[in-house]
Amino acid sequence: MSGLPSYIGGARVDPDDASPTISSIDGAHAAHVAETTLGQLRRALRHADACQARLVRIPLRERIAAAQLVLREYEAHADEACRALAAFRGLTASDTRWMCSTNVRWGERLDTMVDLMFGGASVREVSDAGQLTWQSKGKACLFSSSTMDGPAAVVALCHAMVAGTHLLFKPSFNDAATHLAFEVLHRHGLDDYAQLVRWRSQHPEAPALNRTILANVAQSVIFASTETYVELLNGVAEPGSAAWEALHQHTTRYGTGLPLAIVTARADLARAAHDLVEGARLGGGRFCLSNCPVLVEESVHDALLTHVLERAARLRRGPPLAPETELSGHEPALTPGLREALATFGGRIAHGEVRESDMDLIVLAHVPESSPALHRELPGPVLALMPMPDLARACVTATAALRRNHREAWTAVVTFGSDDESARIRAEVPSYRYLRGGVVAQVKLVLPHQGSYFALDLMRRVSLE
Repeated sequence: MSGLPSYIGGARVDPDDASPTISSIDGAHAAHVAETTLGQLRRALRHADACQARLVRIPLRERIAAAQLVLREYEAHADEACRALAAFRGLTASDTRWMCSTNVRWGERLDTMVDLMFGGASVREVSDAGQLTWQSKGKACLFSSSTMDGPAAVVALCHAMVAGTHLLFKPSFNDAATHLAFEVLHRHGLDDYAQLVRWRSQHPEAPALNRTILANVAQSVIFASTETYVELLNGVAEPGSAAWEALHQHTTRYGTGLPLAIVTARADLARAAHDLVEGARLGGGRFCLSNCPVLVEESVHDALLTHVLERAARLRRGPPLAPETELSGHEPALTPGLREALATFGGRIAHGEVRESDMDLIVLAHVPESSPALHRELPGPVLALMPMPDLARACVTATAALRRNHREAWTAVVTFGSDDESARIRAEVPSYRYLRGGVVAQVKLVLPHQGSYFALDLMRRVSLE
């Protein structure tokens, strides 16, 4: 990889020898990055206005077809995505390929997703009353986090395409895989849908760049932790000022996500252990749908632990590009934070360790009910088993934890137990998604992040009466 381009004003912008560089985790590879200047960003914003005016005239079916094209051709570049994510993020090639193929299958069901979002049609006739339509709110910018590099970012891009919203996409600066989707758009003359801009958070002009893009779009979407989100917006406008209030009104934050698993004494413990381990391991444990907290009935805690340890011990380490490798690596700079976070979770480490640039699937046993594992997402594969005296206590604990999460519902709840127990959990524990067993990260009904369709968030319901 010689360099990472941007895509501005319908043209590819390549870096030169004076451009800043990013380095792979092992330091063996470096790539120049085409960092966006203020002048280029202003040109991108002007271009976005013209693109948005054209996008509103493109029929929904054509937008869906364009998104499906991007997903198919991105999968054709899976080898490049695997190399990039392995080198710069430590992600295993098998997980990257799985995500690429999952995206294609998701794309094949975009009609289903649109039906779910719009209740059957993007234009609905209401008898004797008029017409209800969904329209884009206007050009948008998206700030994405490092956990969205590559296939996850492509999903967000396709949501915007379906919405008919021109997207100015600002990935994490070390993102070496998302530009492949923009190359597809450019090659097929589909630049009206999106542009790719980049700058370092520590760049001297970063505050001016952030201020310029956020102040000149109709809407903003930020995938980030609460701390990063607050820092970004406070750096653009004085907290409490009119400009700051206006900024919050047209900005949507997608934060971290946390699913919950509940295992009862009536569960198939071997099957539960298989699904829990796979749900924690997949994608290096960095998904917003990666398993971590597990509320398990006390009487079967030790038996479930035995099954989980057996599965976790079989996971294979190795070079990320080797097809048999199952455990991803991470940047050495993250190691101290991972270790510190684990230390706060409590319980006993029954399996695994965090090494300088990779880690096992960490299994924590007898984790206390007060553990931050119930409300803190950790970017690595961890299962925290918390014994509960009975299902009633598990439901109370799960619901109370939401207040500490500052969330209205769990991202997902997976239940391993009887039909009656699953029904009780659905009635008592708020969640955007419920599963009767299975791997939480493997979504079947194309449901979105934290219960909200990103595409729909970019749109406005309009009535013609």
